[in-house]
Amino acid sequence: MKKLLLLKSVAIAAISIFSSLNTSAQTEGKPERVLDNVIKFNPISLAVGTANVQFEHAFKDRYSWQLGVAYMFDYKDKEDRIYDNGLLITPEFRIRLFDKMGDGDRPIQGFYAAPFARWIGAKTRKDVTRFTSDNKPYIFTEKYNLTQVQIGCTGGYELLFGRFVVDGFVGPYVNAYSRYKKLEDNSTGRKLDGSPFAKTIGLRAGLSLGFAF
Repeated sequence: MKKLLLLKSVAIAAISIFSSLNTSAQTEGKPERVLDNVIKFNPISLAVGTANVQFEHAFKDRYSWQLGVAYMFDYKDKEDRIYDNGLLITPEFRIRLFDKMGDGDRPIQGFYAAPFARWIGAKTRKDVTRFTSDNKPYIFTEKYNLTQVQIGCTGGYELLFGRFVVDGFVGPYVNAYSRYKKLEDNSTGRKLDGSPFAKTIGLRAGLSLGFAF
């Protein structure tokens, strides 16, 4: 009886060892997974009222495309103008600048240049203090519906720690197209004159965190 139990134990141990070795051999024989897809988000943008998510796919050793979608729920610019229900869509094409930084199983890693276009659709509002003809102050809200297309180019560096991704970038853009609909203010019904979006040059910068697969 004891011999039978011993034989069973040895057989089970042998089968377990063989199975483990076989699995290890199969794993070693397979090539390492190429990390050519990344899902990223921008944590800094949340602090200024914008949720931003991007998906990137590398289709060659030096090239990738990325699509970013952002939603502005309470974004305030430098002129205290608040953006409500704003949608941003940003496609871009990325070119790795050095072959040795973007090859093998990590084609997305390295320095890159990225021409991009960005479409923006948003509602904006801003409280403004003005004075009546008899010098009495009153507050009304400027309201605009904004449609804008921006074109630019960023430079950045994308770094992988295992599957964890850090992507930092900065670059200029121009407002290639702006269309705004002036809405009436909430106190006098007067139409507003002039565009608050006259600036045609800006700077796009960000830091995204993500997961490669």
